[in-house]
Amino acid sequence: MLIDLFSQPTAPCNSVLPTGSAATLAPLWAADALHRANNLAQMASALELTSGRNALGGSIKEVGVTARALARAYAELGARELTGIVVPCRPLLEAIVTRLVELFRGDRTIDLTLSLADLGLPADRRRALTLIASELVINAPKYAFPENHAGHLTVSLTRTADVVELIVA
Repeated sequence: MLIDLFSQPTAPCNSVLPTGSAATLAPLWAADALHRANNLAQMASALELTSGRNALGGSIKEVGVTARALARAYAELGARELTGIVVPCRPLLEAIVTRLVELFRGDRTIDLTLSLADLGLPADRRRALTLIASELVINAPKYAFPENHAGHLTVSLTRTADVVELIVA
């Protein structure tokens, strides 16, 4: 349902958004993905100019490599020419979630379990789903594991009939 609000050309009739709002928000999700890609690429370039360890944990080189890989993934996610085409969700979602955990775990141990169904969605829905998952995964180290506590993060994606369910726990 949440994906529908941000990926459909028109808002669902039972939506809390005014009619047409989803049409104006869908391109914002694509712009958000490209914005993230640019920010991560800039961060990776800046990290290459420094040395040692950083506030996120690992070595500057490791963080730079992860940030650059994330930048490429978000750039793919932001591709607008894929609009309307059904694309696989799992490879890109797995790449982004895994790299986000690597980037934001710092020096603590955060184990990650992925259980992602092989399913395809229209590109705009995959984009919305992946950006929603990104926000949840980014918040986990900050709120679920405060004060550098270790923990376990599980991300699952399932499809039953016409329902796609994303769980980040």
